[in-house]
Amino acid sequence: MSKGKKILFLSNRNLPTDGWGRYSYEIQKGLNHFPANIVHALIEPLILKALFFSFIGKKLVITVHGTHAFVLCKSKLGFLYRFALRRAKAIIVASRYTRKRLLETFPELEYKIQIIPLGTHLSISKERLRPIKQTFLMVGEIKQRKGVKESILAFSQLVSHYPLARLEIVGKISNSNYVREIKALIKTLDLEDRIFLKGILSEKELKQTYREALCLLAPSINHGYHFEGFGIIHLEANSMGLPTIGSLNCGNEEVIKHGYNGFLVNQGDIVALKETMMKFLSKDFPWNKYSRQSIDWAKRHSWQTCCELHKKVYLQCLSNKGRDEILNDIKTETIVHFNN
Repeated sequence: MSKGKKILFLSNRNLPTDGWGRYSYEIQKGLNHFPANIVHALIEPLILKALFFSFIGKKLVITVHGTHAFVLCKSKLGFLYRFALRRAKAIIVASRYTRKRLLETFPELEYKIQIIPLGTHLSISKERLRPIKQTFLMVGEIKQRKGVKESILAFSQLVSHYPLARLEIVGKISNSNYVREIKALIKTLDLEDRIFLKGILSEKELKQTYREALCLLAPSINHGYHFEGFGIIHLEANSMGLPTIGSLNCGNEEVIKHGYNGFLVNQGDIVALKETMMKFLSKDFPWNKYSRQSIDWAKRHSWQTCCELHKKVYLQCLSNKGRDEILNDIKTETIVHFNN
């Protein structure tokens, strides 16, 4: 361990207002005084800045959240980003899916990649009762990767059977082509009185919206280099006792235990998504049980645990272990983590 030297964390998202920001904030808060001569790029756009510090004595650690790293590696400066990944002592990812995508492009990085799922803070500690309202909730910026269009199409197929059902979409509403497409779709389906674009809410308003919702929808869609590397919004919903619906073949598989704290459906399968949504609307669905299990799942994914796993990575970077020994350590840690 390097006495007198603290880890240099690099991030321009230090407020817990989005996924990157929450991760950066919690890791720096939990490990700010951990002594180690390491530079850690907590977000992908600052990888090159971290690379510079690696040439003046600091060991390089990079967190790859998902989409951004792949886009940067294909940019004009992609050769530098690829060099940084190969130079790093450790690469932290939040899911097995992100690890798989990295290894498809960089198979030589296998012994560097560590899987550390993101965390959350438990917002409630007691069982919730089934909400009276039949509200499906989406939280996050409206973009193709979030599966907003698919959720609207699935919702449109069940509204005639459930006249009280509604869909609320909370998050930034940009002026992108995709947002315009979504607004036009809602109008075309004549669902302007059933689907509501709420925009950005205060933390207090968002928590109240969670309390009134029946289920969180976040059925991610892969397109090109864009994919969901984890899906922290599922954990945050679970921390409020709210079960969720996500997608297979992306980072959602890490955060949703199918049939326990929510359900996973095939990407783009509108019928399967509709049928899963209808489960929550059924009077026979054991909603209270799923709510309890969601809280339990959130308890297992604390930020404290996330920070402790980061410490292990830092200590490993400072050791003199060889490639094979490090690879064996990673496999052992992975088995221990996913069996708990």
